[in-house]
Amino acid sequence: MKSARYFRSFPSRQVCRSRNVITTSFVRAMCQSSTITPTEPLKRPNVQRADRIASFSPNAFSHFSFLAEEFKAVNLAQGAPDWDIPEFVQRIGRESFSSSFAGPTIHQYSSHIGLPALNNVLVKIYEKLLNHSLDPVHDVLITNGAQDAIVAILQAFLNPGDEVVYMDPFFAAYPPMVTLVSGKSVCVPLRQSSKSLFAQDWTIDLKELDDAITDRTKILILNTPHNPTGKVFSRNELLAIAKIVRRHPNLIVLSDEVYENLVFDNLEHIRFATLPDMFDRTLTVSSASKSFSCTGWRIGWIIGPKDLINPIQLAHQWMSFCSAVPLQQAVASMLEESLKTTYFDDLRHDFQQMRDQLCNALQSAGIVPVIPSSGYFILGDFTKHRNKLSISPNERADLEFCGYLTREYGVAAIPASEFFSEESHQFAERFTRYSFCRTEKTLNEACKRLSRL
Repeated sequence: MKSARYFRSFPSRQVCRSRNVITTSFVRAMCQSSTITPTEPLKRPNVQRADRIASFSPNAFSHFSFLAEEFKAVNLAQGAPDWDIPEFVQRIGRESFSSSFAGPTIHQYSSHIGLPALNNVLVKIYEKLLNHSLDPVHDVLITNGAQDAIVAILQAFLNPGDEVVYMDPFFAAYPPMVTLVSGKSVCVPLRQSSKSLFAQDWTIDLKELDDAITDRTKILILNTPHNPTGKVFSRNELLAIAKIVRRHPNLIVLSDEVYENLVFDNLEHIRFATLPDMFDRTLTVSSASKSFSCTGWRIGWIIGPKDLINPIQLAHQWMSFCSAVPLQQAVASMLEESLKTTYFDDLRHDFQQMRDQLCNALQSAGIVPVIPSSGYFILGDFTKHRNKLSISPNERADLEFCGYLTREYGVAAIPASEFFSEESHQFAERFTRYSFCRTEKTLNEACKRLSRL
């Protein structure tokens, strides 16, 4: 308190003057004692970027969001809701930032494994979901969103050249995250049934998956509910994958389940860690972002056995140490309160209505939707409109169609090839991705504009 009073009472103008005098005198003395003159321009250093980011470029999400703003388009590109967070989330958020409510330490560091209040709530929830006893200190880690959780897992287990297997298409951050830790991505395609409009009918060839796993494979990323297709893997599909995992005793499964509370059509989300023998092999990753429409809060978590969680805790303590403590407290309270209400049932109902509205609008506009069973997104096949584009051999059709749709019709989407490997681009280029987590007003306007296509 003494130092705080001292700095408040010190005349700020006097500080600035003193600093200017010292700085100017120092520079003048240096110039007089050397051949350097104050007006000589500094040479720009020859900085070389690291080899591991040589293939990185600005992402399409930012590009089409800027393009949407330029052409005053309805932005269905960005994967974040355009509505305010729920009232109870706002109330809890305000309370969690109040020292009088949460205590003065709420604005200081938490433990690097997480705020006890949040760890304890997650244990209470996931012990039931996973049908397994959990320890809040050894079996849980709080992270800055699910993406931070995945990076921490990769940092903890991958050596240069180690392989990570995941399905194609994929969450767009998987390849760069693997690259940043000097790992190698190996993709196994999900294939669309030629006669089906439903994401549930996209399937994986189990032999291809088994063949993709080698002695260098450390991690299998299993994303269910799946982004971007919206597929929810069935119990039989997951049991077949678990059978493959058993044949590879050193393989870790990273189960990315951030859309766990956004599953539609009365389907059941099966958690991979609940399958026989899989708890000890599985790291379950999720977050508050999608479940509470607060993508900017960046509170995620990892649930798993002590032997797998401990190396991640060791790595993560030197990455970001801890997440924002008031937000950890808020998420703990939000989870507690939501379990006492019909919040998640209402959320699923509302999202399913949004999905249906946009699917119908796309279908009417000649863009054939892949009807998702979960999540925020719809893949749409625009083949019927391809003849409207002038595409050179080196250009991507999906990129051109997204630009055309934004400029000419005022609806922004994302080219689907952002979510596919290079080997799958020829297949991917007939799809674009649309986000339906929008207010009724926004969706109505988007549907109106699509009807002119």
